Amino acid sequence: METKCSLWGTALIIATLLLLLGALYVRPAVEPVSHGVYYAELSKAPFDPNGNPEAYRILTPLIAYLTGLRGNRILILNLILTWALLAIIYRHYRTHERSAFPSLMRAAMLAFSMPTLFTIHINGYTDAASFLLLFLLFVNGERALLSGALLLLAMLNHESVLFLAPFLLLLQAKAGVPLRRSLPILIVSLALYGVIRLMLSLQVVVEYSIGYYLQPLLRDPFYWIKKASQAYYLGFCTAFKLFWLIPLAAVILLWQERRYRDMLLIVSPIVLSMGQAFLAIDTSRMLSMAFPAILLGIETLEERFEAARLEPALLGLCGANLLAPQIYVAGNAIYTMQTLLGWLLRV
Repeated sequence: METKCSLWGTALIIATLLLLLGALYVRPAVEPVSHGVYYAELSKAPFDPNGNPEAYRILTPLIAYLTGLRGNRILILNLILTWALLAIIYRHYRTHERSAFPSLMRAAMLAFSMPTLFTIHINGYTDAASFLLLFLLFVNGERALLSGALLLLAMLNHESVLFLAPFLLLLQAKAGVPLRRSLPILIVSLALYGVIRLMLSLQVVVEYSIGYYLQPLLRDPFYWIKKASQAYYLGFCTAFKLFWLIPLAAVILLWQERRYRDMLLIVSPIVLSMGQAFLAIDTSRMLSMAFPAILLGIETLEERFEAARLEPALLGLCGANLLAPQIYVAGNAIYTMQTLLGWLLRV
C-alpha cells in the first residue's frame, strides 16, 4: 500500500479505517452536549464571546470559525483533527525506523481508547486539538522553541495541558535540551498565555475561570476529589482498559534494570494526569492525557522482545480491549457508551 499510495496516503487510509471502526464501537455524536454547546456557540464569534463560560479556551472554536465549521459543525472539525492525529502517529513511527505493524498498533491503541472514542461519541469539546498538540509536543522534545509554541497553542485550547509541564521538561531533558534552555521557554509560553488570557478577560467575565476551580479548595482542599472519589478507580481503568498493561509491564522491566529515569518518564504523564482530580471531576477525559505513557511503554517493550513475540501480543490486546464495553466516568456518574449497532436497533 505504501508503494502505491505513498506513506502519507497509507497513513490517511489507515486513519480513516480506524476512525470508522471506532465509530462502530461507539455511536458517533450528532450534536454537542454539556460544555460542547458552549464551544459550538463560541465558534460562531470567538472574539465576541458574549458571556460564554468557555471563552478562554479559544483555539478550537477559532479554527472552527476560520474554516467555516461553526456551530454544530465543530463536531466535524474534531473528527478531522482526530483523523489527522491517527494518521500522524502512523506516519511518525514509520519514518522513525519502525515497521508497519507496530506503527499501526500505536495508532490503533489511540483509536480504541478514550482519546479518540470520547471525540467520536461525545464530541463538541476541545480534546481532539489538545491530543494532537500533545502528541506533537511528545515527538518534538529536542526542539525547544517549537515545543514552546506548541505548548502555548495547547494552553489556548485547554489549560489542563499545564499539568503535564514537568513531563514535557523531562522529555526535553532526555532529548538533550538542558533545563537552563527549556525552562525559560516554558516561562515565556506561560507569560504569553497570561497576556492573551488577560486580553480575553477584558471582554467578558468567564465563569470557568481559575477562581471557579480554586475557590472551593479554600473551604476543603479535597473538594473536587471527593466529588469524583466513588467512581474514580473505574474512570482510571476504563480510560485505556487493558492498554494500561503496557506501561505497567514497561515500568516493571525498567525497575528491574534500575533505569529509574526512563521509568519516571513513563510514570509521570499518568501521575500528572491524575493530579487534575484536585481541580476537576471529568475522570475519563483527564486520564486520556496520559496516552504518551502507552507509546513510551510500547517503545520499552520493543527494545526487549522480538517482533514475533510482541506483535501478536499487541494485536491480541487490541482485540481483547474491544470486547469490553467502553465506559465514561465524570465525577461519580458512570455512563456506558452505546455502540452504533445498539443505537440503530434501538431506533
